[in-house]
This record gives sequence, C-alpha cells and structure tokens, in this order.
Amino acid sequence: MPIIQGRNNFVFFLSIDRTPLNICSATPKVVFIKNHKAASSTITVILQRYGLAQNKLFAVPLLIPYNAIFHLVQLFTANMTLGYQADDTSWDGFDMLVNHARLNRAEMDKVVKNAFYLTIIRHPVDHFESAWEFFGINAGMHAYPTIKTTEAAIAKFFTDPKFYFVDFAYMKHFRNYIWNGQLFDLGLDQTLFDNIDYVTGAIQRLDKELDLVMIKEYFDESLILLKKTLCLQYEDIVYIPSNIRNATQRRVIPPQIRQRITVWNSADMLMYNHFNRTFWDRVNNYGPTFYTDLKVFRELNRNVTRECADEEVKFSATFPAISCANLRKLETDNNKVIREMTKLRFNITKDIVGYPFPPLDAGYKIQ
Repeated sequence: MPIIQGRNNFVFFLSIDRTPLNICSATPKVVFIKNHKAASSTITVILQRYGLAQNKLFAVPLLIPYNAIFHLVQLFTANMTLGYQADDTSWDGFDMLVNHARLNRAEMDKVVKNAFYLTIIRHPVDHFESAWEFFGINAGMHAYPTIKTTEAAIAKFFTDPKFYFVDFAYMKHFRNYIWNGQLFDLGLDQTLFDNIDYVTGAIQRLDKELDLVMIKEYFDESLILLKKTLCLQYEDIVYIPSNIRNATQRRVIPPQIRQRITVWNSADMLMYNHFNRTFWDRVNNYGPTFYTDLKVFRELNRNVTRECADEEVKFSATFPAISCANLRKLETDNNKVIREMTKLRFNITKDIVGYPFPPLDAGYKIQ
C-alpha cells in the first residue's frame, strides 16, 4: 500500500481505490473559525475538551471581559492574542484557536503555525432567523409602535433592508450577522457582497484555505468527518448541545419572507451551496463505513447524554474516562480555565480591559 506525506504532519495510506485513509503521526494544531449562530459553540466545547485533555496551549483574546471574542468587526490580527510572542522567532506558537475571530489566514498562521483550519456553516435563512432572535434585533424593531410580532418586525425590515441595516441605531454592533454574516465571519469585505466576481473568487479561496467545512444541518455527519480527519476517538466528539434556543424562540418564516432573506443573503447562499456540494464529496470519499460509523456514534452519544443528564452521575458508563461534569461544561466555563492556564504559561498577572467592537457612532457605508 503506497504511503504519501500530507500537510500538517499527517501520513496518508492510499487504498486501492485511491481513497485517503489518514493516520496522524502527531495530533494536529487547529484553528476553528467560529461562525456565529451555526452550532459553533458546541464544536468549540468539543475542541476545548479535547485540547484540555491533551494539554494543548490555546490562543485566547487579549482583552477581558469579552474573553470569548477576539473582535466582532476587525479581521483577526496576531496582537489580539494574549501572550503572543512576536519577537521570538524560535517560538512554536499556540496549538489551538477556537474563540470568535474573523478569518485572516496570514495573521492566524503567525499564532497557530501549520494548523488545520475548519469551520461550520448553516443554511442562510435559518442563520438569519437565529441571529435576528439571538442578537435582539427583533426587540429593536419593536421600537416602532405598530410592530407587535417577530414576523411583523422582519417584514418591516424587508420593506427597506439597506435603510434599516445602515441607519437603525439598535443594529450597530450586531447587524453584521444578519447580512451574509457567515462570509463576514470568514473575512469577506461587506462592501463587496453585491460583487459576484469578488464573492465567487473569495469562495474559491476559502475552499483552499479551509481544510474542513462542517454543516449544521448535518451536524453528526460533520463530526464523523472531523473524527476521521483529526484522528479522534468517539469519546472525543460526544456532546451535549450548547447555546440552543427553546422551541418558543423559533419562528416559522413564511415563504415570501424566506425568499427575501435568501436574496438579501445571496453571497452566503452561494457559499452554502458550494460547501454543501464539497461536504457530500467528502462523505462519498470517506469509505464504505461512513453510515455505519454514524449509526454507532449516534447510539453512543444518546447513551452518554442520557447517562450524564443526571447531575449526580460522575462518569459515563459508556465511556468511563469521560467526566460528566466536563461534558456538561459550557464554553464560558472552559474559557475561564483556559485563560488562567495561558496566563500561567506566560507569567501574566494582570488583565487588560477592553471591548472588541467599535463605538456605536462608528461610520458605516453600504453600496
């Protein structure tokens, strides 16, 4: 069986049908581009749990109290990172970056060298609806006396979306996530979202820069691809969903409004369609055990979730090495532990207070 050396110190054994079966010679470094409102918190928790178990060094935001965010608007730069060693050419960098940061590959490569890059996306209509609710834009639109429901608020917005996007003060911080918000997180320039050549070129670049693009609608399938790609075990990817809305917060979007959301988020739609195709290409190239592995994982995850639902239970019976307390931890819990570990590693005793977003009166322009 022929052997080839892959990127990130992976060794690939090529099967007779040329399907790569990757076996890691070392655990890879990881950069996770944490797209807002795409089940990214659950992925972050999985990666944090794995990294903590492997004693990995995490890149964390320089500023507090928002220690889960590098910056909401600016592209990532290396100096946003706590403990970044800009002048030490012999420094090997951090092992993992998993908090919110807008993709900027050149700067991220300075912080996490030779990393495996991944992200997760979701259908743009569902992304818009989730961001609308989560960031409170609905409440802001209720400032208009005639608007009484979420559906009415969204309908009002789409009477003149560019006006409300630019001029409605309530949206200043969070509007970026209701207009092609996923490509915004992936580093694209908002002023060029209507330029089809720019968008298609950027999607092709992202296809080269990102090693794995997971899809929220196929979450468990995505984890099976992640498991094989990073040479993880089933116990590494079991999860309890994080940051999930209850049913009362979910809205049924009428067809005519769904169409308007699709057009408004046309750049995200192009991106989603592209990576939806490449996702299933990856599934097809996985090998004949994909759906068997998926079935096994879902059964294991149901068992672990059921076992750890009881707060009196300390360890999973399915995976005795899994602490149920660790599995139940949220991203915010892990962030505090990881930050203290990073401070200890670099002998940092003081925190810097700051805010990773611009002032409310920052200028904005949309074409």
